[in-house]
Amino acid sequence: MDAKNIQSGFTLIEVLLAIVIFSFGILALASMQMTSLQGDDRANIGSEATTIAGDKLEELMTMAYADPALLDTDGDGTNQDTAPADGVDDNGGNFGLLDVPPPFGAAGVTADYFERSLGTQGNYFVYWNVAVDEPVQNSKRITIIVQWTGQDAQNHQVVLNTVKPQLNE
Repeated sequence: MDAKNIQSGFTLIEVLLAIVIFSFGILALASMQMTSLQGDDRANIGSEATTIAGDKLEELMTMAYADPALLDTDGDGTNQDTAPADGVDDNGGNFGLLDVPPPFGAAGVTADYFERSLGTQGNYFVYWNVAVDEPVQNSKRITIIVQWTGQDAQNHQVVLNTVKPQLNE
C-alpha cells in the first residue's frame, strides 16, 4: 500500500473539533441577535416617549397664551431673573423647569402639571413646567419631561424645551 491511500478522509477528532468551533460561532450569533432585539425595544420605547413629548409640546403651543395649562402654578419660574436680567435664574433652580416629583425627582418637588400616558410600549409620566417672562418679557419657557422605567429597571426620561411668545390674541 502506498502512503497516498492510507489517509483519505477526516478523522473523528477533526469532525468533533469542527462541530465545537461551529457551535461557538452559532452561540455568539444567537447572543448578538438577543442584544440587537433588546436594543430595538429600548429604541422603540425612547421613540414613543419622544413622540408623546412632541405631541404634548404641539398641544401646548396651540393653546392661548393665558390658558390655565400654561400658568406657573408653583411660582418657581416667575420673576426669578432679577437685576441684571441676564437669563440666569437668580435663585439657582433653573426657573423650576426641571421639577419632577419622586421617584425621579427630589422629595417635596412638584411639577407645574402632570398627566399619565399609556403608550403601546409602556406607561409614561408626562410633566411640564412653565416659566413666565423667560427668556424675555412676554414669553413663556415650557419644559416637557416624559419619564418611564425601562425593562432594565432603570429610570429614563426625555426632555423637550420650547418658548411660547405672547402674540396679539
